[in-house]
Amino acid sequence: MIEPRPDAVEGMFSTLAPAYDRFNRLSSLGLDAAWRRRTVSRVRPGQRVLDLGCGTGDLSLAAARRAGPSGRVTGADFAAPMLELAAAKSAGTGPGVAPLDWVRASADALPFPDASFDVVVSAFVLRSLAGIRGAAAREVARVLAPGGTACLLELARPRGAVLGALHGWYLAAAIPVIGRIAAGRRWPGAYLTETIREFPEPEEYASWFKEEGLQCETIERLSGGIACLVALRRA
Repeated sequence: MIEPRPDAVEGMFSTLAPAYDRFNRLSSLGLDAAWRRRTVSRVRPGQRVLDLGCGTGDLSLAAARRAGPSGRVTGADFAAPMLELAAAKSAGTGPGVAPLDWVRASADALPFPDASFDVVVSAFVLRSLAGIRGAAAREVARVLAPGGTACLLELARPRGAVLGALHGWYLAAAIPVIGRIAAGRRWPGAYLTETIREFPEPEEYASWFKEEGLQCETIERLSGGIACLVALRRA
């Protein structure tokens, strides 16, 4: 499994930030919005939510709509350009949306007290945490309140032979073209396709969190298995 250095990942996503939303829309064929809505579906009004690796803030905003004005949503990311775009995007939110905070932080050293959040969400982050996965899992468990939920969305590989073959072709042939269209010189080459191919099955990465006291409740394969949502709960 690829284990990129955290500083290399930070630099890559900082460079990719201006093209990040465009690439997500194109590469997922517009499905990423529905995946995010499913990811925040367990958020309830008044809850405190952490979006781990928030990027440009789409998942944070979806959570803020669910949490409502009595809740609070914090987006954490280690790439400053991503946070700048997230802050600009959230500046025009209207009434009925939870207040949003943007914090620069690494997943393995979150600057929040224990049990600070009722829900932790993330989208497309776990593959980039491979090198610090143990520390990141401990931090998620630490900041999650007892009884709290973590909902982690990640790209995956379909199980069926036909879908698997189509997916393999899409990764090898289509994604590089889409990446160059969306990001131009910012496109980080084979990083995306290689991390998808090599990342463990969700049952395995759910076990990283089980070691820290988070029990896996559900594993949902979305859109034929090209994405996966793992829901965990802290006792």
